[in-house]
Amino acid sequence: LLLNEKQSQDFQDFYSTQHERLTIIPPGIEKNWNEQESINIHELLNLPGNEKIILFVGSDFSRKGLDRAILAMSYLSEQNISAKLLVIGDDSQEPYKKIINEQSLEDKVIFLGPRMDVASFMKSSDLLVHPAREEAAGNIIIEALVSGLPCLVSSEVGFSTEVLRYKSGEVVQGEFSQEKFNNLLKENLSEEKLISIKEIIRPLASNNYFYSRFSFVADFIEEVFDARA
Repeated sequence: LLLNEKQSQDFQDFYSTQHERLTIIPPGIEKNWNEQESINIHELLNLPGNEKIILFVGSDFSRKGLDRAILAMSYLSEQNISAKLLVIGDDSQEPYKKIINEQSLEDKVIFLGPRMDVASFMKSSDLLVHPAREEAAGNIIIEALVSGLPCLVSSEVGFSTEVLRYKSGEVVQGEFSQEKFNNLLKENLSEEKLISIKEIIRPLASNNYFYSRFSFVADFIEEVFDARA
């Protein structure tokens, strides 16, 4: 039982495992995820109303590519695109504050620390970025999908396949390129693109597939035991 298509392909490539022995299980988002209400981020953080809100969520900042996200903010600044990067997660900020200072981005990146209201931020932001160097699955992607939040992720993220399947944003294909990520970020922050993607993924909040991991696994195990009885 595997979490996503990327893991399935890895097992086939490295161990020559037969395809019929591999089963992809659905995501396992808690049913109460969407009970949290949206919030007015601009008012909460005293931000100009015209600024786009880019969300980065996750601890282990290095593995999840926070430096890549910060460098992309420098590119947006050069392009005169007004945006803020909100960082939610628990890790040392110091190495990244150095990059922020070097790039003169003190007013572009806001560290919020760990929070319990991530779902509310997802429902109220414009785009989730997850340019991870390594990420076997990336539940944060599924949480974004059911929150109606477009995503920009690296292909190293296991659930990048879900981004492609549901047309919920963009994936930096192949070896990561900062230039490619920067350009995709700029493209996906356009109002037209954001409106289009949000309209496409709006129904996902009520799609039972995203909440069905545990019932699927239980049914699968029962079927296996019944077949052997």
